Amino acid sequence: NKDQLNFQEKMSGLQEKLESEQRAAEVLKSEIHDLRLLLQSSDKELASVKNQLKDDQSEHQQEASQLSNSLISTQLQLDKVQLEWEQLLEQNRTLQDSFDQLQAEAKFDADQAGQQLCDKQQEIEQLKADI
Repeated sequence: NKDQLNFQEKMSGLQEKLESEQRAAEVLKSEIHDLRLLLQSSDKELASVKNQLKDDQSEHQQEASQLSNSLISTQLQLDKVQLEWEQLLEQNRTLQDSFDQLQAEAKFDADQAGQQLCDKQQEIEQLKADI
C-alpha cells in the first residue's frame, strides 16, 4: 500500500511537472509564433523601404538625366545664339564699313560737284563779263 501511495505521489508529481513543462512549451510556442509574425512584418517593412529607396533612386536618376539633357540643350541654344550674335556683329561691321565708304564717296562727289559748280559759276561770270 505504501508503495502504491509512493508511486501515486511520484506519478502526481511527474504529472504536475509534465503539465508545467507543457504550459512552458505552449508559452514558448506562442512567443515563437509572435516572433515569427514580428519577423515577417519586419521583412515586409524592409522590402517596402528597399522598394521605396529603389523608386527614389530611379526618380533621382531620371531627374538628373533630364537636367543633364536640359543643360546640354541650353548649352547648344547658347552656342547658337552666340554664333548668331557674332554673325550680326560681323554684319554690322561690314555695313558700317560700307556706310563709311559710301559716305566718303558721297562727300568726295559732293565736293567735286561743288567745285565744278564753282568753276561753272566763274565761267558764267567770265562770260557775262565778256558780253
